[in-house]
Amino acid sequence: MIDVRYRERHVIADLAGLSVAEVRQQFREVCGFTDKAVAKLNGKKIKASLEAETLLSDGDELSFTEVRSIASLVMIVALPLALALTYVAFAYGFVNNTTTLTINSVDSNFASITGNTPAKSVTKVFGSFKGAIGASDLFYIEPAADFPGDLIATVSLVNVDKLVKYYRVMTLLIEARDSSDNLVDINLDSYKNDKDYTLLTLSNGAVELYLSGSDNYSIKLKSGYYVSHIYSSSWSSGETSPIIYSDISQR
Repeated sequence: MIDVRYRERHVIADLAGLSVAEVRQQFREVCGFTDKAVAKLNGKKIKASLEAETLLSDGDELSFTEVRSIASLVMIVALPLALALTYVAFAYGFVNNTTTLTINSVDSNFASITGNTPAKSVTKVFGSFKGAIGASDLFYIEPAADFPGDLIATVSLVNVDKLVKYYRVMTLLIEARDSSDNLVDINLDSYKNDKDYTLLTLSNGAVELYLSGSDNYSIKLKSGYYVSHIYSSSWSSGETSPIIYSDISQR
């Protein structure tokens, strides 16, 4: 407890841990002293510049003293009444309570993704040749039933280090379609048209497709082409096939 004094008045309040400046702020209007009042802690004068960093401890006595003047005498008349009315407010403490936000967990991820393996080869690779790559379904995406957000599908070539042994150029045209097989506006230009595809190549290695809404989607290989190196006896047919990876994130 701290004993706070001003002239003949004093109060005892729980102010331990507060600074002299904070106590001055709380009691200034109630007691009627001005900013020019000098603070003394346990009888020792505290410089105004040090009040903010001087903290009070239990048992301390803090007083405020003003130089008498005509202006200060005018306020003395109202002081006893003010102290009588506000004395109960001098106790310092906290009032608190708690509340709980209700958040329900769902036993699933916000979406699932399934890869598709084409039933037949989408192309044949000849050495020193320019060839086309056929269409294929790559991935199926199903958002959770009550998922409210939009998605981003990132599609990547995993084995570029192997593919560059066989191809000088490989370009795959990737698009997305909804559950009604309609094109998805993956470039967010507010139009669904023949510009809604993106190019996955040996150079960029990964592309992003923006999927708005909570529909089910298919990521498709629209078409593609390649330019191969000269045939070498070290070619392995298993290593000429692109391995395509996709992950889904929330947008």
